[in-house]
Amino acid sequence: MSMNIRLFCLFVLLPLNLWSADIYVSTTGNDSTGNGSIGAPYATIAKALTAITDSNGGWNIILRGGTYNVTGITIGVADTGVDAGSDGVIDSTWNTMRSYPGEWAIIDGQNSCNNNTGSAIRNSGYDHAVGTVSSDFAQAWAFERLEITNASDNSTVASGLWWNGGPFIARYLYVHDCNVSGSSGLPTGIGGCSWRDATVEYNYCADNGATTIDGNIANSSQMSIHAAWEYNGGTVDTGWCMKNNTIRYNYLYTSRRTSGILVKGSERIEDTRNGSDDTYETWGDDIHHNIIIGGTGEGAGLRYMQDYVQVYKNIIAPYGSAERTAGICVKRVASEG
Repeated sequence: MSMNIRLFCLFVLLPLNLWSADIYVSTTGNDSTGNGSIGAPYATIAKALTAITDSNGGWNIILRGGTYNVTGITIGVADTGVDAGSDGVIDSTWNTMRSYPGEWAIIDGQNSCNNNTGSAIRNSGYDHAVGTVSSDFAQAWAFERLEITNASDNSTVASGLWWNGGPFIARYLYVHDCNVSGSSGLPTGIGGCSWRDATVEYNYCADNGATTIDGNIANSSQMSIHAAWEYNGGTVDTGWCMKNNTIRYNYLYTSRRTSGILVKGSERIEDTRNGSDDTYETWGDDIHHNIIIGGTGEGAGLRYMQDYVQVYKNIIAPYGSAERTAGICVKRVASEG
């Protein structure tokens, strides 16, 4: 076989999504004259997202050091990555957003994030585990080595990174001071609905959530996942369920009255509603080796209500002595109201 034929096989016959494309962003870049190369970067993350031209995955948004002011970045389904192995393990078909090696990028929401979860970064799709479910959301994204702060709408909702479904990866993130005054809007650092095959690890989340108590502290946290919960009986739709997530090696700190890791609702898929045949015993999340340092008032270090969850080797201290305070809270009841 001649050299020309070998080269033809290498460059033409291999699937295109094996090749990753790097898109660079810099605080000194230019959205009008830049082309996303390292020598001519864009100025904004929003512009970098428009440079993703297909949904085959393999796109990397690389942020040079500095602060990027945003008003809420939404990653649409057209910008999805591909979980080629269907296993939540990152490979060349995933999309990524990360700091340039040796530099540190800060994403500042300026407390003016205008999407409906007050997020600095989020994907499109359903916003709650019950009521408005859509399969149209981006998946197979990894977020690494970024700082996210001041992500809120300055009114009711706040979250640094909000991701629905999965798989996705969040690692080496510093998410802090994503706040609103009350907890009715479920303020958090890293959150989302019905996570699946997600890996959330080596993150530092600090002082996110509600700054004041408004009667429902259970809604305020450093990390939160909305489970496939429902009220007043009925059967849980397993198509909405969170499953097979790994949350590990995170440091969660608050000086306020918030929970560390929170599951909103109770995901009870093996009970009188769906039967008890252990069909879903492999769906439980793994929560281990996290350090959760709490405030002095209401809240729980770990408030996780999911069948078959595995919780081990976490450090939780202290969470105060007020009513409704606990290091670990697991709730399983026949009905909720």
